[in-house]
Amino acid sequence: MAYGFTDEELAELSKWMLYYVIELKKDKKGFDKKQINSYLRQHNIILNSSGKISNKAKHNIIEFSDTESSICVSFIKHVRNSFAHGLIKATKNDFILKDKKKVRIKSKDDNQQSKSKKYNIQLTMHGKIDRTLLFDLLLLMKSTRQKRN
Repeated sequence: MAYGFTDEELAELSKWMLYYVIELKKDKKGFDKKQINSYLRQHNIILNSSGKISNKAKHNIIEFSDTESSICVSFIKHVRNSFAHGLIKATKNDFILKDKKKVRIKSKDDNQQSKSKKYNIQLTMHGKIDRTLLFDLLLLMKSTRQKRN
């Protein structure tokens, strides 16, 4: 187990990273929200895409910013980023997911070519989800998606 992840979990996260890059970046529509919402209710999972993100992760609550005009695509993108940037953590029972972005701080000297640009790090996703539910949720999202030609 590397960093608390099983080999299977690492392989599965790698697959989801590729799924976003290869398939979802091109076509972001077609998810069956009714099926997904039913699953979320059944398993007491909250996907909050309002952009209001707490520093304290709560069980089966994932808060994130909807960057793709689709909750499913945004969620998958944030999971991909969390894995790709080493921000996902595995505990005994949960995955703790985080995603961040750099936001440039505007300064008075913005008109000059300054080499010392300053950035703030902004949290764009934070949450905790049961280890048994994350991959089931991702798989359900993928399975409900209608591909278009």
